[in-house]
Amino acid sequence: MDNAKQDNIFFVVTVNDGDYIQAVIDRNIAENISRVLYPNDNFFEGKELRLKQEYFMCAATLQVKHCCGSQSAVYCD
Repeated sequence: MDNAKQDNIFFVVTVNDGDYIQAVIDRNIAENISRVLYPNDNFFEGKELRLKQEYFMCAATLQVKHCCGSQSAVYCD
């Protein structure tokens, strides 16, 4: 959602290249992915998915911190 401006740049570039249909297809795919990854939180299912996403991100972050410690490497062995 934060990259809405960025998506518009790619849309304009594709349109400027003359491929309007592909630009619309690409934009629709990106919007569909966003709808799945970021559902409306007004319903229980949306709140549940958001909680699972937050849990996953926190758990992954803690695992990396535990694995790597104070190493500056991006990947752990």
